[in-house]
Amino acid sequence: MRLNRLDQSGMTLIELLIVVAIVGILAAVGVPMYIGYIDSAKADEAKNNLRSIRLMQENFRSDNNAYYGPVGCTTNSFTLLNTNLFEGRSELKGDNWQYCITAANATTFQAQAKDKPGSGTDEYGIDQNNRTRSFYVYGQPNCNWGSCW
Repeated sequence: MRLNRLDQSGMTLIELLIVVAIVGILAAVGVPMYIGYIDSAKADEAKNNLRSIRLMQENFRSDNNAYYGPVGCTTNSFTLLNTNLFEGRSELKGDNWQYCITAANATTFQAQAKDKPGSGTDEYGIDQNNRTRSFYVYGQPNCNWGSCW
């Protein structure tokens, strides 16, 4: 028995190309938005961890009459901060950021979060007065010790 062309079901080449074009357009719009959400979440992680460092610095200062530090920005600096500043709790993770305390004495401190090498150039900072800073953040001007974020 021979089937007539009208009896066959399936998609034509034009229909398939239209579907592929629609999927391509959705991907072209969706992927950059997804990357933006990931970058925003990563920046929020650094800012929240810096706020936590500031709070723990105040606790440390009330117990020791001086701020903790300095701690250099290295791959394992989060381990030192977790051990000595967060009393052994694993509050900071080293997945996306390097955390450091660049200056510390009896009355002042400055903490920074820097992108891990090879993953970007963003830097955020906070000090004892809750003044913030941001450098090299994509699409934003540098902001030095004010209300940057």
